[in-house]
Amino acid sequence: MTCTVQKSNIGTVFELTIQDCNGTAVDVSAASTMQIIFESPAGTRTAKTAAHTTDGIDGKIEYASESGLLDESGAWNIQGRVVIGAQDFYSSVSTFSVVDNL
Repeated sequence: MTCTVQKSNIGTVFELTIQDCNGTAVDVSAASTMQIIFESPAGTRTAKTAAHTTDGIDGKIEYASESGLLDESGAWNIQGRVVIGAQDFYSSVSTFSVVDNL
């Protein structure tokens, strides 16, 4: 994921795919925990509850930004986390930029 987002955006959808080491999507339909973890340019980490993008079989999870999250300009990191029974899966780390408004 490489994108640019305006500072203080509300409703920006972040979508990630949980994959195994072969690049195959993990079926997350039965996940008990789904999170998207945001790391601000200052290093502050915030975990947000994610939802299935579709039915979960495709490994896709998403979160729409809420007020107060994207409050810092600069390079952000993002990573998905899903717990299915005793298994704990993480997506790869992606980056995106938050830029100031006028």
